Amino acid sequence: MAIDRSPDRQLGEQSPFRYGVRLAQRILALEDDGDTARSMAYHLERAGYEVLTCGSAAEALDLMDQMGLPHLAVVDSTLPDMSGLVFCRRILQFCDLPMIVLTSAHEDEVVGQELQQCAEDYLTKPFNAHDLVTRVQRVMRRIGDSSLVIAHLVQVDDSLSVDFVHQHALLRGRHVPITALETKILYILMRHAGHVVTTDFLLSRLCQPDKAIVADALRFHIERLREKIEPDPSGANYILDAQQAGYRFPAAS
Repeated sequence: MAIDRSPDRQLGEQSPFRYGVRLAQRILALEDDGDTARSMAYHLERAGYEVLTCGSAAEALDLMDQMGLPHLAVVDSTLPDMSGLVFCRRILQFCDLPMIVLTSAHEDEVVGQELQQCAEDYLTKPFNAHDLVTRVQRVMRRIGDSSLVIAHLVQVDDSLSVDFVHQHALLRGRHVPITALETKILYILMRHAGHVVTTDFLLSRLCQPDKAIVADALRFHIERLREKIEPDPSGANYILDAQQAGYRFPAAS
């Protein structure tokens, strides 16, 4: 991912988007065939989504570098510069972005094996526009009406802002780096703001291939994250315990 500026300068220059403000749901369509990409954009826009199209993984990474994460990505499994599944795994290292993978018929077995780790759903080419819109709507309903604004810099309140793509927070004007795993935990909690996120659900979304994150380790990472982003580490304002069931990020006021 191309990042040419220092994190401090980058965070200072970005215009924050207020946490809880409703914006049109943004979809990234990552497809190198121009006709297919234009058709996807046309039908998804008619369904009410904002659509950004890219023809390569590098272009998509650069777009997210400048604009932040979309709400959902539709990713072709075969890209000119990177496997679509590799792209998905790279993004999922630091967030829980929902993905729909486009695959050819002969790839179905491979996609089926990796679907649970990389994507919420997949479509086999050729597909019709109705099927694409239906799959996107289904995933969006499963996500729910999140208060999380997807932007380059998300302003939670006057004390805290978060840059998910670059894995940084701004706490009372102070630049705070957070790890990829901490960023993903924060992304999941903020996407479900106002609701209890159970420990089991968090573990299910954080597990990577050949790596399991146990509950004690999850608690350790959450405590480390609290130390970094809480204005007063002795009392949690953002990552709240939910009676041993899990955690809750407060809903936007």
